[in-house]
Amino acid sequence: MPRERRSLAHTRHARRGRGIFLWEDVELQWPRRLLHIPSMTSVERRDGNTYGPFDEKEPGYSILTYTWGRWPAPGGPHIPVAGTTWAIPAVDEAKFTVASFEEVIKKMGQTYDFAWIDVVCIDQENYDVKMDEIGRQVGIFANASQVYVWIWSLPTARLQHVYDDITRCGASLDNSDGLFRQLPPLATSSLMYDDSAPRNVSQKGDELTHIWIPQATLSSLEASIGTLLGDPWFSSLWTLQEGLLRQDAIFLSQEAECVQHRIGIVSPEAEMFSLIRAFSNIQSSLELYDGPCTESSYGNLVDSVVGAIRQSGFPTRNIATNPNIQWAAAQYRNATNAEDRVYGILALYNIQVGDTVPNNANRKKPSLRELETDFAVTLNAKSPLLGQLFVHAGPARPRGKSWQISGDIIVPYGFTYWDEDNFSNYSSIVGLSTGLAEVEGDMCLLKDLRHFWNASLKRFKSYKFSIVLDEYIVHEHPTIIASRPTRKSRTTEDVHGGMLILIDSALEEFQEDAVSVLELGGTPKEIFGLVLVHPPNDRSLTNRIGICKWERLSDTDMFATTRAAGDIVPLLNRDAIALLYKPQTRAKAASVCWSLVDCFLKSNQTLLYTLSRYKGQVNFKEAEKTAGLIFFNCCCAAVCPKPSIPSAEWFAPESGNTYSSDAADSLRLGFFVTQLLPLCKEELYSSRSDEFLKRPAPRKPSAFPESRLPELRPFS
Repeated sequence: MPRERRSLAHTRHARRGRGIFLWEDVELQWPRRLLHIPSMTSVERRDGNTYGPFDEKEPGYSILTYTWGRWPAPGGPHIPVAGTTWAIPAVDEAKFTVASFEEVIKKMGQTYDFAWIDVVCIDQENYDVKMDEIGRQVGIFANASQVYVWIWSLPTARLQHVYDDITRCGASLDNSDGLFRQLPPLATSSLMYDDSAPRNVSQKGDELTHIWIPQATLSSLEASIGTLLGDPWFSSLWTLQEGLLRQDAIFLSQEAECVQHRIGIVSPEAEMFSLIRAFSNIQSSLELYDGPCTESSYGNLVDSVVGAIRQSGFPTRNIATNPNIQWAAAQYRNATNAEDRVYGILALYNIQVGDTVPNNANRKKPSLRELETDFAVTLNAKSPLLGQLFVHAGPARPRGKSWQISGDIIVPYGFTYWDEDNFSNYSSIVGLSTGLAEVEGDMCLLKDLRHFWNASLKRFKSYKFSIVLDEYIVHEHPTIIASRPTRKSRTTEDVHGGMLILIDSALEEFQEDAVSVLELGGTPKEIFGLVLVHPPNDRSLTNRIGICKWERLSDTDMFATTRAAGDIVPLLNRDAIALLYKPQTRAKAASVCWSLVDCFLKSNQTLLYTLSRYKGQVNFKEAEKTAGLIFFNCCCAAVCPKPSIPSAEWFAPESGNTYSSDAADSLRLGFFVTQLLPLCKEELYSSRSDEFLKRPAPRKPSAFPESRLPELRPFS
């Protein structure tokens, strides 16, 4: 089939402002085998990624995601496919028949001659081959021209019926004010709308305070969601990740008919994206419901619908891209093998662990516990921020394991968004063979952070922060007042007031000097932290108890840092540098900095070129790092005889302690970029900087004038 069809599919979805698969930067993979549909033959990949009797090079292919492994029928009829070296598994025909399976394949063959279907394309008897193909699943799905979801338990009319109900209700809530709009009913939809239904909104002055879905509508919606999610596809662990890897996947009914999307102009065929969007709108709106209805039946309906959507594992909001949501939902899914609890979800993280690691010549079939540990270590090595972007929902974690993600977690509101390209990691977390972890990063006391948050709230009414403790911490320490947002707490004052109460009660329970926050990472707008508890004034042993985040301000955000060890072991950065926390010396530091900069600008074109690109650099992180390194060395050159080693006085905290040259070196880049520039904003970005920014950007120098700059050392 022509290759351009796949390009058209990509273009169609790109115009809607979204990608058609989860990872945009994956390496595309060609399957080891494909099913050649016209001849019903499983064909191996040959040199040059060619397949089939005519050696077609890199042909377009479709993928079928369905579930079958829970209903084996040894010796029963199976799909007739030639070319396999293994016995094709047979499935209990009480679930789906060979004839219906063949109809699905024929449907797929109407668009592409090749298909990737696991039972006929993955050797079910060769463990090494199977693990290798599982490890490449992300690339195989990303490379596919089309993906189909087979809902084999629901006939076409029934599937269309429940799909219409769900997407119609989702569209009724898909508007900027979050209110329920009564849309004209579809002829085949069971959702009924009438003027006698309760109003969907109540008003308090000019403020809309209630989202109100008619109870009859909500009851019908509950039934439709139950019918759809009752299909085995929605209870399989493997299909959880497959449906999210390609959100352009098209639904097929029991009879292999495409379900039609008839609400709005999205696509003529029902896609996974449309269902996810409907679920997101429904859950987001119902979670905010605080209507006047006092009948328990309505509240029970709300809880039932929200609970069903949450357990389905689909993103709970339109920007809910944190894969830990699906990791949490995996506990509600079925897996044939215990190890599939990990293998069946790996693709959402785009990582390989255990026997899926490529080129693994010594596969050992690790146990589930070994896989879970391997997964936690690998995830935190890739992104410490993502590796901690959850809260523990189960019992207390074993000693030394609080940093590890487990199967019993939740992703709280406000922590559901994740974008690998826009999130930066400010720390590193390295799992040890002992089960503990070593962490490199900045740490401050929670009491100092609480003071900063409270001060920011007074300065900016719209300022936002959030803190959530692991659930077992709250259960084990009942004096901690975990006032979480409810359907009634709609204002930011309510939310932040409850969080400040939580912080105060936690500090009283553990003592003020026994709770710290490790800066994990963030975005240009937000910073995320890991909440840790430790003995008072002794960070040699710490334990995770929650997560937090706060808005980044342009003129501050820095706190005292220290060193600790134990379950979480920060290795880098010492106590606060007193010079930057005294207004009188802060101004002096800025003056010294600018005098050095002015001097260097006159004689050093490399520095001028670097600084001129500081604000407009496409790669902002790299520009910040480069400019910060040079800036800081300028300051060092002004205050100490050796250009690359600041004097001890520069690093002396108020306690009077001094540090060796090695300690000073270790603080170099992080000190200046993250502390001096923000704290000295008013002094640094004065009229002189305005004049500098108006200068024309210089040309990049042909050579780096080493002799004109202090020694530059990497930050480590």
